[in-house]
Amino acid sequence: MLNSESAILVIGMVQGVFLVLTLMAKSSNKHQANRYLVLLLSAFVTALSAQWLSVSGYAENMKPLLVIASSVVFLFGPLLYFYVKSLTLSAAKVRLFGMLHIVPFCCYLALIIYAAFFSTAELKIVTNESLSNYSAAQLLLPLLKLAHVISYTVVCLVLLIRYARRIKHSFSNIDNINLLWLRNLVIGFILFESALIAALLFDLRAFAITSNADTILSFVLVLLIFMTGFYGMHQPAILEAPFEFETSARNNSDNSIAAQNDARIAGPKNLRTEDISMISNKLEALKSQRIYLDRFLNLQTLSDLVGVSQHKMSEYLNSHIGMTFYEYVNKARIEDAKQRLIDSQQSILDIALDVGFNNKATFNKAFKSFESATPSEFRCRNKAQAR
Repeated sequence: MLNSESAILVIGMVQGVFLVLTLMAKSSNKHQANRYLVLLLSAFVTALSAQWLSVSGYAENMKPLLVIASSVVFLFGPLLYFYVKSLTLSAAKVRLFGMLHIVPFCCYLALIIYAAFFSTAELKIVTNESLSNYSAAQLLLPLLKLAHVISYTVVCLVLLIRYARRIKHSFSNIDNINLLWLRNLVIGFILFESALIAALLFDLRAFAITSNADTILSFVLVLLIFMTGFYGMHQPAILEAPFEFETSARNNSDNSIAAQNDARIAGPKNLRTEDISMISNKLEALKSQRIYLDRFLNLQTLSDLVGVSQHKMSEYLNSHIGMTFYEYVNKARIEDAKQRLIDSQQSILDIALDVGFNNKATFNKAFKSFESATPSEFRCRNKAQAR
């Protein structure tokens, strides 16, 4: 009969298997990022299976699976890193040097196999029995697992933050490509890991590491699996073909950032006076044509219309206007929206969609960043002044 802990683990395993099968059945399994996601979810399910065997009393009968599963934690970090890297850098590939990431897993697996099959005294590490006779080294093994995972999640967070900055130099709408859901999951996981490590360091033995820590970590894995399923339904980019930041766009964004850094040093003099005048005039003409209403407008399209390279366009926006491409386009959209809020009775959602935003939430956030007020507050304030 299942107790509450076993039931939660079984539900998590079933959900994980369902997501793995769904990803494999979709055409997205051709994408490198989703292949890593399949492997990561499979690792989660394997770890949950081991914990379920342990709490259900089947550990002795399923020793081989338990041995492998106890080592799979060392794959969480590398697989998450490969997944994030393949989402944020489409040209990223795991080369031979990248295989070094799985060395800790191989070493720990070899150690645990020896402990399980060749050393009776060490078998307790695998079967989670009493901690009373454990050495300090044995007690530190779970702490080592957590430290390994948290180091990778921190690196993943850095990659996601850099990616979020980079896409603002090439795209005017980033709702579907900003990977905010993944960044929030990573931040949440880091906070959990940090709290657990702090608790372990505070009272190493009293915390009953190999029992309680594994149980808590298993519940977190169940939560991560369900969060992935939730975002899979609300943001199909997980279960469908994930957004790939094209190499050309990435290089152009890197050039944009380089141009911005150069501009801070040399100022707008990097562009010739005639270039500045020409770009300024053409941008004003395009703005009068309301090109910003195109919600798919990107740096490539704008540069082609102006007749300059993306590098020059980025340099102009960063040094002469003092904005990223994302900020420049959305400022024009906000100016248009302000006039509509004053002159029309359109709903805020309709205005948001009409001026090029994908949804009301993004519109509200952008509007407040430029006007220090929400669209509703702006409209009410102007109505009050008109009376």
